[in-house]
Amino acid sequence: MDRKIDDVELVPPKQFVPSLSDTVNKAVLKGMELNPKNRPQTMGEWLSLLQPPIPTTTVSPRYQKLQQFLAAGKWREADAETKRVMLQVAGREEWLDEDSINQFPCEDLRQIDGIWVQYSNGRFGFSVQKRIWQECGGKEDYETACRVADRVGWTKEGSWIDYDECTFTSKAPPGHLPLRSLFSWDDRYTWYGPGHYQSIFHIVLYDYCDEWALSLPSFASRLVNCNL
Repeated sequence: MDRKIDDVELVPPKQFVPSLSDTVNKAVLKGMELNPKNRPQTMGEWLSLLQPPIPTTTVSPRYQKLQQFLAAGKWREADAETKRVMLQVAGREEWLDEDSINQFPCEDLRQIDGIWVQYSNGRFGFSVQKRIWQECGGKEDYETACRVADRVGWTKEGSWIDYDECTFTSKAPPGHLPLRSLFSWDDRYTWYGPGHYQSIFHIVLYDYCDEWALSLPSFASRLVNCNL
């Protein structure tokens, strides 16, 4: 969209103050989007835009493919690659269990999150999701997870959406991506028992017949512990 009002072009702030960094210039422009829906919706979201980008030289070779997908705006491919590398780091094949969640290396989380944050201009990433989770109460329970899901667009009219219904564009709600990092959403009704409810913030496995339930630690706890 052209930044014009009544055919008068709106000049980027860097033209007035050449010493501004590209990061600050982009953050100001994002905060001044003409369409209110495209602006950061919270102060925390806007402040995340001021995080300096990760230099390419600091990205581990393991995450270069993820970086390439994100740099090209291939959000769905980047989502699948995020899951693949996380399972590789954890030494798992299909999903992360309790031990792999609790022991997932903080440095790898920072690498993955930093790349997502950088190439989405602060819109996507684990740190963005954690901040939204905290704004929604910061509890590991069903109600909080549902509030988060409503905020990030993982639910529609009160129901959890299928993976193919997710939005793989830069216009997705803040925190919408990544999705498949921990569990395969399209297999969520067959994973580990007759049924379960899951998000990265709260995981409950349950059996209708035997009426038992098991709650696992959410990945949000690990994000907090790693100070992400």
